[in-house]
Amino acid sequence: MIRKSQELLVLMLSIFGFAFIFLALIFHNYTEQYAIAEAEKLVQDSLLSHRAIHQYVNTISRPELYRLKQEGRLYQRILLSKDDVVYLYCSTNQGVQQ
Repeated sequence: MIRKSQELLVLMLSIFGFAFIFLALIFHNYTEQYAIAEAEKLVQDSLLSHRAIHQYVNTISRPELYRLKQEGRLYQRILLSKDDVVYLYCSTNQGVQQ
């Protein structure tokens, strides 16, 4: 009788152990996929934000600066070089992040 109950106990423990390991692997796989999907969303958001800022500076800010310069509302000696464009990107990006 004792031998039979020991065998049953070992069988039940091994079944529960395998079930636990199986469920732990499923949970791990699910959480890993979820974390990767969320990281991809963050990367996509960051890239879209960068593209939006780039388009804003190229289509709105820079032409407006040139227009103001031609109208004489801006100091005429201002040269809109690449450094100025980088500054526009940086200042626009800081405004977006705030």
